[in-house]
Amino acid sequence: MNTNITRWTNPILGEGADAVYTEMYGDDGKNFIHVLESSPYEIAVVSRLIAYLEKVRGGKQ
Repeated sequence: MNTNITRWTNPILGEGADAVYTEMYGDDGKNFIHVLESSPYEIAVVSRLIAYLEKVRGGKQ
């Protein structure tokens, strides 16, 4: 069985995801993005929703 390891940027995260996760998680933000890009899209949707709700709530963004 051949495995295709080519990955594209996760479209769910959006262009500003690096900035959002860096603001929320500091230096670990880039690692968090890497994990989300290698995960199923559903996980990225839930994570992005949590980040959005945190921003709306007035927390870090």
